Amino acid sequence: MHGGRRRQWRRKLGMLLVAACWGIIDAFSPQFITRVNSRSRLASMPLHPRSQTYMRPWVGHRIVQSIRTKIRASSDGKRSSAVFPVSLKTLGAALGAIIAFALHVKFVSPSSFSPLGPKGPSVSGEVIVGGITLLGLVLYGSRRSDKGVANLALSVTDEDKLPSTATSQSKSHTTETYILLGMAYLSSSYLSQFIDILLCALSILDVPITIGFSRALQVLLSHLFWVFTGSLILQNRTKNFFSSKDWFRIERPNHITFVSIIVGYLITCFVSSFGLLMGTFLSSLNLPILRNFYDMMQSLPESATETVVDKLKRPEGDDLIARVVGGIGPCFTGPIWEEILYRGYLLQSFSHMMPLSTATDLASLVFALNHMNPRAFAHLYLMGYLWSLLYFRTGNLIVPIAVHMMWNIRTFVAPV
Repeated sequence: MHGGRRRQWRRKLGMLLVAACWGIIDAFSPQFITRVNSRSRLASMPLHPRSQTYMRPWVGHRIVQSIRTKIRASSDGKRSSAVFPVSLKTLGAALGAIIAFALHVKFVSPSSFSPLGPKGPSVSGEVIVGGITLLGLVLYGSRRSDKGVANLALSVTDEDKLPSTATSQSKSHTTETYILLGMAYLSSSYLSQFIDILLCALSILDVPITIGFSRALQVLLSHLFWVFTGSLILQNRTKNFFSSKDWFRIERPNHITFVSIIVGYLITCFVSSFGLLMGTFLSSLNLPILRNFYDMMQSLPESATETVVDKLKRPEGDDLIARVVGGIGPCFTGPIWEEILYRGYLLQSFSHMMPLSTATDLASLVFALNHMNPRAFAHLYLMGYLWSLLYFRTGNLIVPIAVHMMWNIRTFVAPV
């Protein structure tokens, strides 16, 4: 008795899978279905000879119709925007970007070049590769004026460069949103302290938790709390923040998107390395103001300038699990949230109260201050400005998100 029911349910499940697969094939390649139907009796017969007994015909019909609705347009025959059809050119660009990123992290980042000999100053490979990329982009952009990756070399001067078009809110409403976001950010720090106390209590109870894993879990949970509360604030204080294109734009990626991502990443590495190089050059100048500031920064203890991310990169005992858990926030969820917050909301709201160039400067300044690393303030500001420029020129927030992710992953794998 029970064996017959099992066989019956297996047949039903098999017919559901057949109907789903056939619907996917029909949706993506209707010409294939037409060719098969013209050469066989499949169009006039059910999917299974015993489908009338073991599966009602409307079950498979509903599956096929739901798949068709999501993949194919209902009127003009074009594919729906709910599904991302990927072309070979896009796949090739994505694969090329991944390979270029891996080669850059493996070979270019740790390399250096001394143009004046072994005893002269060395220039990192990132500066050379990024400088060549930037120079080629400027030369290419000077010859072409159409939209694309070449326009990344242009400056932010026009007020209509912001891809999103959210309606302006009252200053009091926007100020209240800023205050709520600040309170949520501070609350995450207090939650971090509470999690630290809780993990210490667990270690007292002989729970096997290492110091590195405890810190990584503490940072991850407090970060997720900040992302969750900040997302709730933005969703409730704005009109359809995450479901509308008025605040920020995320478009379907194509081959230009992946080219923009790898170009933006190479230029980001150049900006960061060049910023550190310029800092060293300015410190060598005999200017009283710069000398006093440099001496003040050097006099700070390592614990005062070492950020939480620096501690996550080097956990106690070289704990691999702690490093993996600690890298989830900075390498994946952090870039997504920060780009949505700074480039998606703050930049848009600032542009309603001031010129776009000033709004870009202010959003980049807030981005640099949020990392609370005085030694890296200059190049963090430059990277924030560069990522805003990437967003302007591509009109797709996926580009700065991906570049931000790649930069943070590179920092974890090959820390400077």
